[in-house]
Amino acid sequence: MDQQKRGMKTFITIWLGQLTSMIGSGLIGFSLGVWIFDQTGQATPFAMTALFSTVPRLLLSPLAGALADRWNRKKIMIISDSLSGLITLGTALLLLTGGLQVWMVYLFSFFGSVFASFQQPAYSASIVMLVPKDQLTRANSLVQLGQAIESLLTPLLAGALFGLIGMRGILIIDLVTYIFAVTVLVIVQIPQPKRV
Repeated sequence: MDQQKRGMKTFITIWLGQLTSMIGSGLIGFSLGVWIFDQTGQATPFAMTALFSTVPRLLLSPLAGALADRWNRKKIMIISDSLSGLITLGTALLLLTGGLQVWMVYLFSFFGSVFASFQQPAYSASIVMLVPKDQLTRANSLVQLGQAIESLLTPLLAGALFGLIGMRGILIIDLVTYIFAVTVLVIVQIPQPKRV
């Protein structure tokens, strides 16, 4: 298999892993919102969760993008996904033991957003190193498709799954998606740009 085909195949593999992880994250994000509303009966805590899961990304994006250009992108993605998986594991353990509280969800949302702010630029920058120039439009279209799926599909899927398997089942799905995404990243090779 020539270098260009191998690069595109590697990208598709990473894309599938990241898409799976994004769907898992979207499921848990929506479900935590439902859980908070169920616990408090108020919309304000739900809005606070959205705030904590958005603001760190906005503030850290410039720094994260600069670091993704300098550091090993594969390691950034593995560390970010692993730490996000640990947050999900912590959430699951607290939920199972009855110790999960609303303020903890704020904290988990904040740190999840911090880790995502580093993961996304490393993922985007890796595309250029993997995909042949004539396939960049196709690759970027797939990335945009993944983001659209996360935005549109996960709330519908989470709503259906929440009624069927509950918060615990969704947490298990999210953990499995993180394990899958990290496993993919460990297996594939992502070239680094040459230092000037």
